Amino acid sequence: LALGMKNLALTDSNGLYAAVPFYRLCQDRGLRPILGVEVDDPKDPTASLVLLARDRHGYSDISCLVTCRHLNDSFSLAQAVAENSGHYFILTRSLPLLQQLADLGVESLYGEITAWKGRQELHRAGQLVRFCRRRGISYAATNDVYFARPHGFQLHRILRAIGLLKTVGTLEDSNLADPHAWLKSEAEMRHALGC
Repeated sequence: LALGMKNLALTDSNGLYAAVPFYRLCQDRGLRPILGVEVDDPKDPTASLVLLARDRHGYSDISCLVTCRHLNDSFSLAQAVAENSGHYFILTRSLPLLQQLADLGVESLYGEITAWKGRQELHRAGQLVRFCRRRGISYAATNDVYFARPHGFQLHRILRAIGLLKTVGTLEDSNLADPHAWLKSEAEMRHALGC
């Protein structure tokens, strides 16, 4: 609420692990919770997308999809969402996956833009925006969040070191979230995207 938000989404990786506590916490704080998941293709971890439930049916569909991802050895992310019931939104920053889903005529499909990860990310985001405009696909700015505010990165480093049984000094950058992965206000998002 301090950041001026009325809605907040939670997208755990490949599961809905914190969905119920998150839902209750949001309701207690007067926020509208949006339940979702970031899911990757087990055969291609670079192909990932975010699913955001529109309603209870969407939450149920997402739960089934995530369960299939864990239990089905022949799981294909593109095939799993190809028959989207329309009860959840699909966002992806993977241009090849976006192209594949667009070619399949998937509903509720959005390009996902996260522009504060450096020059390479800005270039990739530009390609994605151009593709979306050519194909008439909407796109949305998102924010990978691993900590509440910028100073939370230090705590994140300590917790990752503990979780990986390493010292803070031996952690590699690949073990950490981006230092810019804090919850941003609308103004901070606009600044990060150069708007």
